[in-house]
Amino acid sequence: MEFIFNESSGSLYWIVLFLIGVVTGIVGGMGGSPGLIITPFMMATGMPPALAIGTARLSAFGGWLLSIKKFNDAKKVHWTKLAVIIPLAMLAGTIGTLFVIQIEPEHVYRIVGLTLILICPLVLMQKDFGLEEKEHGRGRRYFGYGVYFLIMIYGGFFGGGANIMAVFAMVTFLGFRVLDAYATHMVAWLMMSIVSTAVFIFYGHVHYIYAAVLFVGMSIGGYAGAHIAIKKGNEWVKRVVCFFAFVVGVKLLFFH
Repeated sequence: MEFIFNESSGSLYWIVLFLIGVVTGIVGGMGGSPGLIITPFMMATGMPPALAIGTARLSAFGGWLLSIKKFNDAKKVHWTKLAVIIPLAMLAGTIGTLFVIQIEPEHVYRIVGLTLILICPLVLMQKDFGLEEKEHGRGRRYFGYGVYFLIMIYGGFFGGGANIMAVFAMVTFLGFRVLDAYATHMVAWLMMSIVSTAVFIFYGHVHYIYAAVLFVGMSIGGYAGAHIAIKKGNEWVKRVVCFFAFVVGVKLLFFH
């Protein structure tokens, strides 16, 4: 397969690929949407969507692992709540991955984009959104798990904006603080990514050389991004998440 921008471009290609990985890792570690950066870049090299997503997903493991370690050291991961969240994420991610291999994602992009744009002002208007941990009733929690499951189907399908939507759902329905929500979701996302990547590998949708270079860059960026997020705190992460939600929403709605 011939790519528009590949190894034949010389050393500049590998430098750009590495730097894209670092930036993507920083954005992901801070609570942003790394899928909006890395996947379009891979597609710009001439890769079909499934190959781009599969390659990006494999390369992200290093960044996720180092970010999780950083968040766990800061006691931001709620391990007891992952007993429900991880199985939901893994099942939903598998379903979504099978979708992306077989169907055209145009309509899904528009729906997710519009949803993210509408969520932003609602979150910002709630001054205490995600700043304090809350205890919600059983019915609201169960509904939240259902919403989370649907979000993770989309996460396995494409991923751009999925982490942001998952954080919103965990804060709204499960009572998390925003930083804790992102840290905890990151563990579930990693587990989902393992299953999802296995499906991509099975169908031959991974470019291993690209993934190796991105792995190094995203590992460095992910650790740095998590450090920044922890240092800045919940209010700052909330604003970052809302900013990326709006950017991702516009991108998916008008420029996918």
